[in-house]
Amino acid sequence: MTYSRTIRPANRLGTLAAVGALHVAALYAVISGLAVVFVPHDDPPPFSAINHPLPKLPPVHKPPSHHARQPLPDPLPQPTQSTEVFIPLGPAGGPAVGGDTRPLDPPLPPLRPNPPLFTPKSARPLGQPGTWVGESDYPTGELRLGHAGAVGFSLTIGSAGQVTGCTVTRSSGYRALDEATCRLLARRARFEPARDEQGLPAAGAYASTVRWQIPD
Repeated sequence: MTYSRTIRPANRLGTLAAVGALHVAALYAVISGLAVVFVPHDDPPPFSAINHPLPKLPPVHKPPSHHARQPLPDPLPQPTQSTEVFIPLGPAGGPAVGGDTRPLDPPLPPLRPNPPLFTPKSARPLGQPGTWVGESDYPTGELRLGHAGAVGFSLTIGSAGQVTGCTVTRSSGYRALDEATCRLLARRARFEPARDEQGLPAAGAYASTVRWQIPD
């Protein structure tokens, strides 16, 4: 047996519209549920860093602890034991027989003393030494007795040129004539002082003879 169903055109359009609406709603729901919202953000600047080396810190010195073991001081050097060496000598104090006594080849030159800076000079009399003692100086008593003779003398001269001492080196045989000689020379004789190796005034000496002779 055959059934047939008759659908009117108005109902068919409504059904198609409803089905299409359902498909649209379902499609929207699917699209809305799967949608992802992207919020734009500005890109941050790239990060950069520079490594600067830190200064080296000085070592920390810890105070020594009383309980810490102190280092022992270095031991004192021990004196080395000296060894005596005996060198036999010959009978004259020279090396023993068989020793090497040959002279050095070539021999060492002799040492020469350094030359003085200034040539030393002896004291020189000022004026005429013959005028230091005259006929008028003859002792009266010796002249009356006729005593005469030559008196040798030696004078010491100071650095200022004055006579500082008189010594009779040869007597006339008469004490009065000897004493008169030294007394007159000490008062009248004057000298240019001596000079040492540096050219400085120095003490000196002068020697000569005074002859006492009775005038005619």
